[in-house]
Amino acid sequence: MKIQTLAGFEALDEGRWNALLAASAQPSVFMTWQWQNAWLRAFGGGRPLQVLAASDATESLVALLPLHEAEAGLWRIVGGVDVSDYLDLIAAAGREEEAWEALLQHRAADRSAWHLRGIRAESPTAQRLPGLAPAHGLTAAVDLEERCPVLRLPESWDAYLATLSGKDRHELRRKMRKLEAELPPINLFTLKAAFGGWDVAQAKFFNDGGVFDQIYQGK
Repeated sequence: MKIQTLAGFEALDEGRWNALLAASAQPSVFMTWQWQNAWLRAFGGGRPLQVLAASDATESLVALLPLHEAEAGLWRIVGGVDVSDYLDLIAAAGREEEAWEALLQHRAADRSAWHLRGIRAESPTAQRLPGLAPAHGLTAAVDLEERCPVLRLPESWDAYLATLSGKDRHELRRKMRKLEAELPPINLFTLKAAFGGWDVAQAKFFNDGGVFDQIYQGK
């Protein structure tokens, strides 16, 4: 596997970035090209950046690790934990260990430290990295940063209702009917129907010179 250091986000189009994220085992909005790029523009402060891209023998993109130098010799994943959750290596599902092996080999001679925060406990990064690092002359430790309660939801609303007792279903539906009668009508829409899709909304509202910049500059 080959590791390439990209100079910035512009070196890889958002379509390929987000397609890889969608193919990962645990995709997170905080690792999308849009969020990562926006965070860097807002909080990067001109810090050194390196986006490590792993590709296989067929030149297929397998993994991405966007890092910024938080202080001299200390690198962190782009998207600080103050405003982001669930940061991690972006890797095709099932190829995380392979990607980490290549990344560790690539950086074996580098004496800087990687401080990877916001990693899920069940992530292959937390599970496998400490065991992989010694073979490359490196050490990796996992520390508990904070606990994040998780509620596993059923796949559908009907499946959720099926978990309730008959009495609770009746009570929930009664309260929902009461709420619907008291609230004004709510019109739901999709991003595609309202704005033509995410790419159109990104260009109009969030790109340089877009609506968000105009609002910010007007204050």
